[in-house]
Amino acid sequence: MKARSALFSLSLLGALAVPMVAVGASPSGQDLYTQNCAMCHGANGKGAVPGAPDFTKAGGVLAQSDSVLSERILNGYQSKGSPMAMPPMKGQLNEHQVHEVLEYLHKTFGVAPANGSSSD
Repeated sequence: MKARSALFSLSLLGALAVPMVAVGASPSGQDLYTQNCAMCHGANGKGAVPGAPDFTKAGGVLAQSDSVLSERILNGYQSKGSPMAMPPMKGQLNEHQVHEVLEYLHKTFGVAPANGSSSD
């Protein structure tokens, strides 16, 4: 009986150690990036497929305003000279989630957005 009780206690402690996500909680910007973006843009932000921009590059794509980036993420975008276009994410991400992803990208890759200018 003691062995069964000890196993139950260990099982209970193991269950308590698992982080709980509140029902209805939204995924973090990092989670959203990993699930929706990293396949093409890479976990390191340097681009995993031809034509995907390098997010770590100073003055690169992340230096554009968040409004320009949000528009391109939601509606898709074909970069000049890129062999393939970024598909629209409107059906997969909402505006709040795009904001979370952009916040994660700026924080992770250290590139601050511009105040409204667009380059590409």
